[in-house]
Order: sequence, then C-alpha cells, then structure tokens
Amino acid sequence: MQKYEDQLARKPKISVPTMILHGDSDGLYRTSASEGQESLFASFYERRILEGVGHCPPKEGPRPFVKGIEDLMAAANKV
Repeated sequence: MQKYEDQLARKPKISVPTMILHGDSDGLYRTSASEGQESLFASFYERRILEGVGHCPPKEGPRPFVKGIEDLMAAANKV
C-alpha cells in the first residue's frame, strides 16, 4: 500500500483524455473549484462550464452533458 501512496505523493500527471463538465449553478462547488487544473494532465484536457446546470449535469443539462461526452470521445480518438 505504501508503494502506491509514494507514487501518488509525487503527483504524476494524469495521462487519459479528460473533460471537466462543471455546472455554473452548482450549489456545492463554485466554478472556481475546477479552475487552473490544466497542469495536472498530460493528455487532452478541457473544462466546460455548463450554463444553468447544477451539481448533477446528466440530469440537469443532459444535452450539453452528452455533447461533452461525445466531444471527449472524439478527442480521445485523436490522441
């Protein structure tokens, strides 16, 4: 277990394509919570703010949520 803790402590970059879908009406996490994370990723990374969407994007903004997933899949195919 310590081996994995040591690896994580070095903060390796995340190498899988990633998209953050953050609702601008999220009552739990302000959009500032997902700002400035680009340096943590070594592959495709995009952050999208979903207007009028709260804490549960699939339920509260299904169209922009699905669009984000489709765009992530397209980007992943290019990596």
